[in-house]
Amino acid sequence: MMTMPPRNKDIINPAYINGAADPSGETMMALVWMTKNQVEVIDEPEPKLMEPQDNISNFTGSAVCGSDSHLLHGVHVELQKRDILGHELCGMVHNGGPEVTNLKKW
Repeated sequence: MMTMPPRNKDIINPAYINGAADPSGETMMALVWMTKNQVEVIDEPEPKLMEPQDNISNFTGSAVCGSDSHLLHGVHVELQKRDILGHELCGMVHNGGPEVTNLKKW
């Protein structure tokens, strides 16, 4: 199992943090929490690499799990409108930081 050092920032949505969005202006589709019992698929800014151990992947599929259903129903009150949901994913590596040595870009 691979362990990663802690991140300086937890980016839930690159639109929230100055400098976290890719300067190209490209967007991605994202499932976002809007309010209790309401999610939407909207275009959000693509992220950029922030840390040397970061990677950016193009996801080809995702799934909803139990923790996502808790988020949907407002169990976790720390969510903000337009927070990006999802962590059950499959996809291909798009870009990696200089410390990413065990993933291959496709």
